[in-house]
Amino acid sequence: MGKVIAIGPEARIQVTGPCPRCVMTTLAQGDLPKDPDVLKTAVRTNEGHVGVYASIVQAGAVHVGHALTIL
Repeated sequence: MGKVIAIGPEARIQVTGPCPRCVMTTLAQGDLPKDPDVLKTAVRTNEGHVGVYASIVQAGAVHVGHALTIL
């Protein structure tokens, strides 16, 4: 947490905190069935977090293939 990530040559984001997940991750989605093991695995392996919140430090174009670098 607190790190800045460069995406390509311009864009910069700062990771501000973990993103906890809720029961929505276990519900059926499209042709995927309901799966309570998704949330159980997130809790067991990563305290229920499966993403992060971030803030834009520097706006810039982001394109497929741009490298991500932790600064």
